[in-house]
Amino acid sequence: MSLIPVQYQQPYEGETRNYYPGDWDEVSLHTARHLSAHGVVWVPDKYQPQLFAADCGIVTNDGPRVRAWVNGSGVEVSEGNMALEFAKTLILSASLSLTPGRLAVAFEWLDKWQVIAPLYSYDTLACHVGTPEEQADTAAVVRDLRVLLYQPGMVFIRRSAEGAALLDLWRQATGNPYLAFLRSLYRVKPLVLALPVCWWTNG
Repeated sequence: MSLIPVQYQQPYEGETRNYYPGDWDEVSLHTARHLSAHGVVWVPDKYQPQLFAADCGIVTNDGPRVRAWVNGSGVEVSEGNMALEFAKTLILSASLSLTPGRLAVAFEWLDKWQVIAPLYSYDTLACHVGTPEEQADTAAVVRDLRVLLYQPGMVFIRRSAEGAALLDLWRQATGNPYLAFLRSLYRVKPLVLALPVCWWTNG
């Protein structure tokens, strides 16, 4: 089992001892990903690429900005329209970003989930956005508009039949981006993991 050296940034109660900011330890890749995603540890730059599985990458409409914040992680960045260019793809809007730790753990979760996306808000529902016509179109698919929305600017998709079908419908969808993504998601019904709002607000 590969071990990664990490430095604790926050107090952490381990199985055999307590760790304090500044302490070092060696942990498994799985543990390093999850502790890093929660900001508990810092992974030295030379070990960042080991956190990421092969054939995972980001598709974005702002390649230079995204390459700047993933620099050193080994994650590929492709600039252009939405496409499943990798086995595990993050489709990312130019205005959003996330930490390499969260990026690594979300790619790992795609081993079990087909689609991962953060919720847009805990207060805004599908019935609160879009035109009456868009809401009617969405209600025909979703049935009940009293549902939470996803953030379509940050969507992780595993390459699969369901992932390809979702992307195809999503690219054709028009109008309000939140309702358009919701309709596409409900039509395909992939296995979806909803992440907390803080994932896209950097909370």
